[in-house]
Amino acid sequence: CTRCDAISWHHQAVDRPGAQLVVVARASDGTIEALELPSHPELTAVQWHPELSADEDPIQQTLFNALVARAQP
Repeated sequence: CTRCDAISWHHQAVDRPGAQLVVVARASDGTIEALELPSHPELTAVQWHPELSADEDPIQQTLFNALVARAQP
């Protein structure tokens, strides 16, 4: 289990995830903040804004590192 501080201020959020989507992160109020699709490990959806703190937060930067790694041929 990894915990992180996420910058999030959305007035809309996922209520009921689609079939096969797995909730992998929630805010302290229970709002869904991230989803993954196990049958497609390259799919990670986040509701917060990792780009606003990635330069100072290694956990946030990990999301971008994973994206770049997956894009490599």
